[in-house]
Amino acid sequence: MGPNIPLSYLQKPTPIMKEIIISDKQEYLNEHYPFVEIPNLTDKKCCIHCNKIITVKDYKVFKGDDGFEFICCPHAPECNGTLIDWLPVNWHRKQVPPSSRE
Repeated sequence: MGPNIPLSYLQKPTPIMKEIIISDKQEYLNEHYPFVEIPNLTDKKCCIHCNKIITVKDYKVFKGDDGFEFICCPHAPECNGTLIDWLPVNWHRKQVPPSSRE
């Protein structure tokens, strides 16, 4: 038998998240997007968590109880995808050319 681990150790508290309304979504992306290539608000992406096509301008922002702000799928909170889960619309159809597979 393995070690006795208290049930309270295995239960993690649910973080308290509150949606915040962003008035200028492009400016918010320009200031908070963590990757180099900032998408346009009109860009379409596929959220790999809910497998839905989204328009970037519809994103939501949720603030955690620690103050961190998460850029989330427009289908949040039902979908727990964040911007790192947004891929090009036809990402699953793109294939690596044979010369690049080595």
